[in-house]
Amino acid sequence: MAVLYPWLGVPFFSWYILLPIIVLLYGLPFCLVGLARSLTSSFPQRWASFSTAASTTLAAVLVVLLGGHALRTSLQSYQEFAPPARLTIYKQAAEWLQRNSQPNESVAYVEIGVLGYYSHRPIEDLMGLVTPRVLPFVGRNDLAGGFLTKPTDYVIFHSRGRMAPIVKASWFPAAYDEEVEFRDQGFRAGKLVIYRRRTTSPFVGMDVVTTRVQP
Repeated sequence: MAVLYPWLGVPFFSWYILLPIIVLLYGLPFCLVGLARSLTSSFPQRWASFSTAASTTLAAVLVVLLGGHALRTSLQSYQEFAPPARLTIYKQAAEWLQRNSQPNESVAYVEIGVLGYYSHRPIEDLMGLVTPRVLPFVGRNDLAGGFLTKPTDYVIFHSRGRMAPIVKASWFPAAYDEEVEFRDQGFRAGKLVIYRRRTTSPFVGMDVVTTRVQP
């Protein structure tokens, strides 16, 4: 998964490979014990038993060292838990949308969970998780093409997101105005901008823009 996902162009996050890593760590002691038994099969029985015990102990120590550090880090993270800075401003942006937009006005972005949950607005997911219409465009890395199949009333931009092909497109300034900006205090000090469709936008009154989807 770690190799195949990026090669296929699938958006990749580190937690995708968490389960394979756990399985590999679980299998490590068995692997070491098996190797020790193979290497000592021709040794006298007492040396073989000693080698097996030693390899089992070594495997246990390795797992404790690797797993113990991860466990301590996890416990510390839970004790000091705070949502990532970008999720905090996602919530702020969603609450702004709830206060300043109409219930039927739509929003486009690529990381939709927090925004959709707190804004209670129709969300167009440009990664295709809940908007399968855009999946052909995701497959060929054409975010703007997917967006143009159904331009929304609001567009969200975050400096860590993938929205640059839309907000930097030549047609975007004529179609959308910047409404408000939020800044987070995270490691990268990102920013989030909410754009609203202009009343003079060429997209006004258009629910779907005809865009040919290549097979």
